[in-house]
Amino acid sequence: GMSRSSFYNKIKALTNCSPSEFVRQIRMKEATILLKSQRYTIAEVSDLLGYGDPKYFTDIFKKHYGMTPSAYMKQEKK
Repeated sequence: GMSRSSFYNKIKALTNCSPSEFVRQIRMKEATILLKSQRYTIAEVSDLLGYGDPKYFTDIFKKHYGMTPSAYMKQEKK
């Protein structure tokens, strides 16, 4: 019941980011939860979050948090 441009504008007004960026932020928050649990490998986390390629997931994670998922997991072990 809403046009694509109306949807974009509404999400942009509510979150101050595009719909794709909003979804990426949610995925990255979930990634940190899964990585902190230390129950999954990086490839499994990538797959659970819907990223087909673990390397792409690693690149996105690094852009978002400034460190690789493996570095994040090592940091959480301490």
